Amino acid sequence: MEKNLENKKNKSEPDKSDLWDILKRYDSYISTINFKSGLLTTFNMGVFAGVLLKSGELLNVTGAYIYLIPLNLIIIATLCLLGVFFVIQSITPRLSKENSLSVKSVIYFGAVSENSSSQEYANAFNDINEKELTDDLSEQVYEVAKITKSKFELIGKASSFTKCNLCALFVLSVLVVGESAGVKLCLN
Repeated sequence: MEKNLENKKNKSEPDKSDLWDILKRYDSYISTINFKSGLLTTFNMGVFAGVLLKSGELLNVTGAYIYLIPLNLIIIATLCLLGVFFVIQSITPRLSKENSLSVKSVIYFGAVSENSSSQEYANAFNDINEKELTDDLSEQVYEVAKITKSKFELIGKASSFTKCNLCALFVLSVLVVGESAGVKLCLN
């Protein structure tokens, strides 16, 4: 019994600073996703450009390679473009309709920008009470969490296409080396 009372005394109540800390953590996750987006885009577009520039040389083949290398190049180009598509999706702003209608918010940038002046915003901020601010902050944490989850899912898809692309590039390199070495393939 005494331990239960002691545990209750040691537990602190959550407050606004906890919500701000959560928002900061989500913001760092989003920054990480944006950095990864840049890396994935650079890699995929580099591969796409390389395949496009070298396609003339790569398509100058004979035998079974005349079918396999072009097919592989199409697969690589498609995977590059799909990877970039999902990267673009991950960096596209995703604001819910519900939150954009929340004009009473003093945190949500869409609502803040609806004020006619900085003074009007300052007045709106000063007019809210502690509970309203905590509720507003909680709404923002929820919305940013949804956005962060969506971004992680989309960048995960982009990463999957990029991994598949690495496999396709490996197959292409095997085909090119095989053709250069004079290895004959039989497709019967």
